[in-house]
Amino acid sequence: MVCDSFELVNRTFTERSHSLVYSFLAIVKVDKNAVVLQDGEATECKWVDAVGLLEYAESEFAIKTSVERYKALYDKVRQSLGNGSV
Repeated sequence: MVCDSFELVNRTFTERSHSLVYSFLAIVKVDKNAVVLQDGEATECKWVDAVGLLEYAESEFAIKTSVERYKALYDKVRQSLGNGSV
């Protein structure tokens, strides 16, 4: 797997658990069938393009606190598409 880009997108401190969470965006070239999910950690994954990512973020299925946490990332994706919305 080759990482083409690795960028810090957010740092969050959570009072409830006294946790500091660093979130990174990694852009990689990998066969999606090569992804192995860890037992007990993840049940499924889904590959989406930039438009699909924004559609998810604006959907009823998105976790609203995560959407707020990654607002700068979503804004950057919107800019890369050349518009303010999907």
